[in-house]
Amino acid sequence: MKDLKDSIEKHYKIEVINLELKRDMIGKVFDVYSNENRYILKLYKSALMKNIQSFKVIDYLYDQNINDLRIYKNKEENLYSVFFVEEEIYFGVLFNYINGFFPDKEKDFDSLVKTLKSFHDSMGNYSNSTLEPELCFYVDRFTKLLKDKNYNKEKSKRLEDIGIELYKNIDILEKSYCHGDFHNNNIIVQNNKLVMIDFDACSLCNRMIDIATISDMINFNSYNEDDLYKTIERINYCSKNYYHFSDKEILAAISFLAIRHYELIATIAIHRGLDTISIGFLDQQYEWILSFYNSFRKIKLDYINN
Repeated sequence: MKDLKDSIEKHYKIEVINLELKRDMIGKVFDVYSNENRYILKLYKSALMKNIQSFKVIDYLYDQNINDLRIYKNKEENLYSVFFVEEEIYFGVLFNYINGFFPDKEKDFDSLVKTLKSFHDSMGNYSNSTLEPELCFYVDRFTKLLKDKNYNKEKSKRLEDIGIELYKNIDILEKSYCHGDFHNNNIIVQNNKLVMIDFDACSLCNRMIDIATISDMINFNSYNEDDLYKTIERINYCSKNYYHFSDKEILAAISFLAIRHYELIATIAIHRGLDTISIGFLDQQYEWILSFYNSFRKIKLDYINN
């Protein structure tokens, strides 16, 4: 910890009195205490282009008074610094500490959607380049995981085909900025204001990804068609009261409800290891995705016929 403390003081104009490891999964997250303030230090094992671009988005939103999450620039006025921790190289970002609580996904739904709409509107004026994730990120990583796990070939092919078909409903839409992981545990209520955090998945893909994520009422491990229809009601509520989506956009949001499973499972495997994903879990997800897809086909026909 002393090496990390010294590195922080080397890069930033603060005197560190205490460090506490808060999380260690996709990088390391520390609480950093000085005499005057509390900060959050997030360490990444590599400075991927998507991470650097997300830092710029956070900085832009703070400068525009859209969001209260702040990145403290180092002594060289850069948004991130290089750290050596336990003989490994990390790229670190120092944030202000957001003191508050997570909003309730149902009770605070309107406030969450208003915050999301403000983000989407403000990003219309954003001029920096941002990563455009493609099929390889949302589907191909998952199909590679199935191959690496020697999962049933017939089931693997079925999951791949469904993933490709569903992703096309998103890919045909005009590109727009999205947070990428907009759920209530990535929002903190501070002084009666909602603050967005964790922009690691921010990209130039489509805003319907965010709409699907915040509207999702389906249990991740147990599919229930009634929960899908509750989710669609919430998507339609967003459309009626805040956005005015086309039928294609609504179908894209519904499609992403399943694509998100592909993305999250692959991400967990990459950062926690293949051994954390069991064949039993993959069988469970196979049944979930297949059941969802059967429901989706009926819903899509209703939209086409109407």
